[in-house]
Amino acid sequence: MSTNNPRRGQGGRPRTFQDDDFYRATTRVLSEQGYGGLTLEAVAGELGCTGAAVSRRFGSKRGLVRAYLDWTLAAMEGRFRSVRESHASPIEALRDRSLIPADQRTEELGDPTDPDHQANMGTFWAQVRTDPEFRPLLALQVRSAEAEAGKLLVAAREAGELIDCDPMDLGRTLTAAWIGTTNSWPGDGPEGTLPERLGQVFDTIVGPYRVKQK
Repeated sequence: MSTNNPRRGQGGRPRTFQDDDFYRATTRVLSEQGYGGLTLEAVAGELGCTGAAVSRRFGSKRGLVRAYLDWTLAAMEGRFRSVRESHASPIEALRDRSLIPADQRTEELGDPTDPDHQANMGTFWAQVRTDPEFRPLLALQVRSAEAEAGKLLVAAREAGELIDCDPMDLGRTLTAAWIGTTNSWPGDGPEGTLPERLGQVFDTIVGPYRVKQK
């Protein structure tokens, strides 16, 4: 869906905004200001449109958050599809899923190299968990991530890349560890970017099950 609105203070031809523009602007607001700073006006300011334009599209802040959660789920699933299609090795596809550069994953994490952005995004996910309406949407994201990781691990076992194990259980464990690392990384801890830390977590959890190369 698109919305036509002129930039604030500019004349000329109105700019067209796609839904992705609204959602990426929402991520920027969340990563810079946290959940408390998320307003329709703040998103409009990021886009250079009016608050009324955002309101017409989403109705309210809750409507924006609900749509944003649907979008982040689709983005997460899209990232899994992308790595599956671009790697011959299922195990390497799954590992590289955690190493996607910051400029290619802004719709999920803000800037994963910036601890302040991660901490601010954490306030959003914490608020989502406390909301009875939004909590099931977050649970759906977790279950989907577990299933996507598990499917790649199943494919890795079938390709002879993993020793005999329960790939779905391993996928659930890996997903939990990735979520925990994402939430804890902004605090004191090992140096390195978040993607680097997620790669290390992958090696620690999945590494012992990998078939040794001769």
